[in-house]
Amino acid sequence: LPSTEIPSGEKPQSQLPPPPTYSFEELAKGEPPPYSAAALRGSEDQAQEEFHRAMQHYVKGNYAQAIPGLQAALKYNPQAARFSFYLGACYLLTGKVELAVASLRQTISLNDEMYSEPAHFYLAKAYLRRKEITAAKDELRRTANLHGTMEGQAREILNQLQR
Repeated sequence: LPSTEIPSGEKPQSQLPPPPTYSFEELAKGEPPPYSAAALRGSEDQAQEEFHRAMQHYVKGNYAQAIPGLQAALKYNPQAARFSFYLGACYLLTGKVELAVASLRQTISLNDEMYSEPAHFYLAKAYLRRKEITAAKDELRRTANLHGTMEGQAREILNQLQR
């Protein structure tokens, strides 16, 4: 039988393969944020009607067609974080990165707990698309520090960026 001794001065080889590495393009890709229509009681105002129509396009993957309705909803109610969030997501998904950044920053400024975490996460994705790594890392840290449902994804991307 051959000897399994390791010659002195040499370290044993690790048995685990190195974790996969990803390109910036892969890290910048994003799945569309999930959306499920909430049943509203009573009559909808104009902003809600515009949002509802826009989101019918969104759920079908027609992000470019959703943009005009989301813009209209936001004009009626600029304080609605979900309007600016989904508008930012649509901009990002259609390659309009500068507009996505502005819309996602607006979402964050509204301090809506429901949309802060995903807005930081998708803003990080926008920064990755612009290859602004420091800004992306900052947004991913903010996402992770909120300890929500996107914390794991944010930490994984941060780990990839450290390599």
